[in-house]
Amino acid sequence: MTLKANQQGTRACIATPPDQATSAQLTTTQGCFSKTLEVSLQDGRTVIIQFRIEALDTEPFIGARKLLGDLVPIIGATCSKSLGRVFTRCFVEGDSGEVVDAVIIPNLRKIQALAHERDDVKPFSAFISKLIEGAPALKNLPLFFGHLDINEINVLVDESAEITGIVDWELSPPPQPFGVACYCIQYLAGEIIDKVFRQRPEFEAVDRGFWAGLLQGTLTEIRNSLEANWEAVQIAVMIGTIFKIMYIDGDEVSVSKISLDALPMLMRYRIPALRGSSKVYSD
Repeated sequence: MTLKANQQGTRACIATPPDQATSAQLTTTQGCFSKTLEVSLQDGRTVIIQFRIEALDTEPFIGARKLLGDLVPIIGATCSKSLGRVFTRCFVEGDSGEVVDAVIIPNLRKIQALAHERDDVKPFSAFISKLIEGAPALKNLPLFFGHLDINEINVLVDESAEITGIVDWELSPPPQPFGVACYCIQYLAGEIIDKVFRQRPEFEAVDRGFWAGLLQGTLTEIRNSLEANWEAVQIAVMIGTIFKIMYIDGDEVSVSKISLDALPMLMRYRIPALRGSSKVYSD
């Protein structure tokens, strides 16, 4: 259900019999484009109601639900190795080449055009050009349905640090070559403090745990394909990082200033398969 977030709408929703509410309060964490309330009902149940300022695209949620089942609820430091194991179920059939030619490269060219226009993006022009040059290698990777906003809020865990749910799939695009969505591990293992991206003390363990869990649970055929194309996976992760910082909506490109400031560091990230025992961010 999508409602306009205003007091009148809230009162009308929580006063509807027979599920009349006895109390309602804002949850501790709120999204940028919604208001979420925890509502206690007369029959003793507690439900979560979210009011959004725009219509909700449910297609990504439906796609995630088909692949992950109850891990994506119909309503309503984590164990990264468990998260990696969960994501082994997100590989899907399809032609990566079509996605690369129709989506990945055209969107990179839009960002490259922006780099010629904006002084704050211009320093990354050569990096973007290198990604365009390397993008055809992603055609050798399997398609993967990725979550583009993995963080401590959207990943639910139990007392044993096993994943019990992954929520907030609304921003997820159609399947892309594997690796594009894996940039998110940097944002799960790191954090932005005072507008500066910083590594958490457990960053290395979280990062390696995620990739190890993903590889251990992946079908042999897919794992062999990844192991033969780690350089392509690295390029895909960097492309995903760029897409996170420079969001594309049609012909419009929006830039996250805080993430852009972190890009010089983020673009030095190397996946464990390529960095070996070296530091997560190359010098």
